[in-house]
Amino acid sequence: MAAPFGWAGSPPCYALFGRAISWLMAANSPATVSESEDIEPFFAYEWVDDHILVEPDVDGRLQLSEATLRHAMLAVLGPRSINESKFSSWSSQLVALGLLWNTLRRTVSIPQDKIAKALKRVMELVERKTASKTEFHQVLGSLRHISLCLPTARPFYQRLQRQCTSAPRFGRVRLSDGAKDDVIWFRHILQHGCLAELPLSMFGSIPAPDVELFMDASNEGLAVLNPAMDQFIQLKFDKDELASINQADSEFSINVREHLCMALAIWVWGPMWNNQANGSLIQHQVLE
Repeated sequence: MAAPFGWAGSPPCYALFGRAISWLMAANSPATVSESEDIEPFFAYEWVDDHILVEPDVDGRLQLSEATLRHAMLAVLGPRSINESKFSSWSSQLVALGLLWNTLRRTVSIPQDKIAKALKRVMELVERKTASKTEFHQVLGSLRHISLCLPTARPFYQRLQRQCTSAPRFGRVRLSDGAKDDVIWFRHILQHGCLAELPLSMFGSIPAPDVELFMDASNEGLAVLNPAMDQFIQLKFDKDELASINQADSEFSINVREHLCMALAIWVWGPMWNNQANGSLIQHQVLE
């Protein structure tokens, strides 16, 4: 993987040139630019002002792909378009699109500095309980990678986005109860979530589930049903947990309780699933 080039002008303006460069890349293969018999087209992807190449390290494809990109840039942008300092070297690990990719392990991770930055903004928002439109945009920008890597986070992100859209251009607005719960949920994920080496199989088309669970959370306890095994889990909250739920600013929100259902199911049935899958990734579908 390599991520070369950068653009100092208007991103919308460069989008036209970037798409033309990617089209030229995709129209060529090692067979069209050398004496190779490899007819598989080069893979090229552009995002705003960055070009990203992803190729297997076989029969000189890496060198031919980079050379083809350079020629495409020269053809579209002219002789002064090449900036060597913007070209990264080929690597199986590379930060691109704000994420750390590992092509050998086929995983993607959120860099630690982005997690720390997002956590700082979320903590400040929880403490203030109010936000300006600019602060909403900053928090949403930091949480974008979380919702990308964790599909279950997208509904919570969307509710924050709706309040950001409705916020006035000037002044501050108080977080709604739902938005506050969502921000607290994101804080827990940033503090305790596993955001490193997420398998790429989680992205793209949704894989068929290996396990289907029905679960629900209430103010009294948790319930999880596994119909395939004809088993269920029922857990009642103790006095301390019930008292926490009844507090006005409780962090033991319904979002936290619903995710506690998933953690409970994994704790009870996880070892059995792991043995059945022989260490491979298990896909779950949760119906609430």
